[in-house]
Amino acid sequence: MATVRTATAGLDSTCLALALSTQGASSLLLDQNHQPLTPALSWMDTRAEYQALAIKENLGDDTIYKITGWPCESSLDMAKYAWLHEKEPERVRQAAAYVSTIDYIQLRLTGQLCIDPSNAAMRQLMDIQTLQWDTRILSEIDLPERQLPTIRKSGEQIGTLTLAAAADLGLDPSVVVILGAHDQYCGAVGAMALEPGEIVLSTGTAWALLATVDHLVYSPSRLSPGPHALPGLYGALATISTGGMTLDWLNQKITGLDYAAIESWLADSPVRHPNLLFYPYLAGANHPTWQAQHRGVFLGLELGHDRFDMTLACLEGLAFQTRLILDDYEQAGIPVQRIKVIGGATRSPAWMGILQAVCGIPLDVLELADASCLGAAAIAGVGCGLFSDYSEAATRIASQTRTLSVVSADQDFYQVKYRLFKDHLNVSGHPGNGGF
Repeated sequence: MATVRTATAGLDSTCLALALSTQGASSLLLDQNHQPLTPALSWMDTRAEYQALAIKENLGDDTIYKITGWPCESSLDMAKYAWLHEKEPERVRQAAAYVSTIDYIQLRLTGQLCIDPSNAAMRQLMDIQTLQWDTRILSEIDLPERQLPTIRKSGEQIGTLTLAAAADLGLDPSVVVILGAHDQYCGAVGAMALEPGEIVLSTGTAWALLATVDHLVYSPSRLSPGPHALPGLYGALATISTGGMTLDWLNQKITGLDYAAIESWLADSPVRHPNLLFYPYLAGANHPTWQAQHRGVFLGLELGHDRFDMTLACLEGLAFQTRLILDDYEQAGIPVQRIKVIGGATRSPAWMGILQAVCGIPLDVLELADASCLGAAAIAGVGCGLFSDYSEAATRIASQTRTLSVVSADQDFYQVKYRLFKDHLNVSGHPGNGGF
C-alpha cells in the first residue's frame, strides 16, 4: 500500500488501471469468509518432499510433466496441498478456497477470485495445453475444483477497486484492475521480449531464464513450458532457485562484505583463480539436474584464498549455472544468440561482465532493474485501452538498454573454467565424487 501511495503521489494525471506482477507457487487456505486458515507456504518451502514422491509414484513423473510443465516438485502447490491434507486435516475441512499470491491480492482489491494462466501453471494444478484445472491432479490430491480460482486471460478486466481497497491505496474506486501475470512473464514484457526466440534472464532472489517461443517446449531436462502473458505465445522457463539469495547468504553468514566493497574490489581487476569453484545449490539443484538433496559446495579452497576470492567464485558459479541452462536451451531446439538481463544484478557492471564472458554472447542489460513492474504496467495499459497493443506499449514505456562487449581475455579464461565446472559434475549433478 505504501509503495502505491509513493508511486502515485504528485501525479498530474489520473491512475486509470493497475495490474499485478507476482511470484508464483506460494499458497494458503482461506475459510468461507476469505480469511486465512494457514500461513502462506512459500515457493521455497520444500516440506512436501514425501508427498511429492508419493504423487510421482502414483501418476508418473512423465505424465505430471506433460500435464503441468513441471516435474513433480515439493515446492509447488500440488504437493503442498497433499501435505496440508495429511498434516492439517481440520483446516483443510474448513477451507473454502486454496489460493496463490495473485488471486489472493486481487481478491482483496476487487472481491473477485481469479488467476491468469501463467500463474496457474506455476501451481502444478493446471493442464498447460487446455488451460483448465486438471481433474487427474485434483483427484490425486483430493482437492475440490470449486476451491480454486477461475482461470482467465492476462489483460482481462477483473473489476474496479472496492471502496476499502481504494481507501487503503489512496486511489479512486474507479481504477480498473487488469489481470496481470507471473513476475517472470511480466519481466519479459517489460524487457520488450515480445517475439519468439527472445530470452530474458531475471536476476532477483531467484534467477530465472525465460525464452519466448511459439509452442510448448518439452525437454528431457524438464524445461518448464507454460502459457505466456502475451496472446498466442508460450514460455520455456528454467530457474536457479537461490540466485541472488546466494550472494546475500555469503555476505551475511561468512564474508561480512557489502555490495559497494565487492564492486570496488572487482573494479581493480583482481586475480582470478582458475581452480576455485562454487556450486550454487544452497536449497538443492533444480534445472537442469533436478536433485533436491544436493547442496552448495566450494571446491578448490586453499589457505591463500580470502573472502573476496570466495565472493568472486560465487558470482562465477551463478554465471556457470546460467550457461548450463543456455546450453540446454540449444539442445531443446531454442537458439541462443543474445539475452536480455533484468533485476538487481544489473547494478553490478563487473558481474555483468563475468556473465557475458561465461556465456560468450551479447547481453542487453536494462538500465531499469524493475522490468517486471514495467511489464505489469504495459498489461494494465493494454487492458484498459490506453495502448492499442503490446508493441505500442513497449514503444511508449521502453527502458533504455546498454550492450556489453566481451573482453576477449576474460572470455578465454572463463570458457576454460566453465569446462572445469562441468567436468566436476558427474552424471547426477555432484561435483567430485559424492561431494555434497
